[in-house]
Amino acid sequence: MSTFDRDRYAIIDYDRTMSLIRLEWLKETRTMPLSVFKDTLTIVADLLLEREVERLLTDIREFQSTAYVETETWRHDNIVPRFNQNLQRLAWLSERNRRRLPGYGAPFSNPGELFRNCWFHQESRAISWVLEVSENKR
Repeated sequence: MSTFDRDRYAIIDYDRTMSLIRLEWLKETRTMPLSVFKDTLTIVADLLLEREVERLLTDIREFQSTAYVETETWRHDNIVPRFNQNLQRLAWLSERNRRRLPGYGAPFSNPGELFRNCWFHQESRAISWVLEVSENKR
């Protein structure tokens, strides 16, 4: 895995062999402008399309911004359609003190998404799940 992009808010790593992008949000996200959040997601979406990446691991253990909630409509209109073109699996890595994971830790798709999401507390489990071979290739 090699670093594709990095700033004070996030690290984007890419592994061609595994068809995997890892997006790690950093503690500095507490001061991150919405424009930077959008730019970072756009970089990830562009990389997914350009390299035909099928797997994304998003580490939000240190994410401290409200940008995710504030940009919900923008993400649905601008990012999800791009993710839908190649992405098969999106693993979310959350802090251990989060009691209830979205989907209760089971794979799911949100409305409008053609890819599967699953949330994890353990990085090893997130990586194992995201790397499983999808039987539902488009």
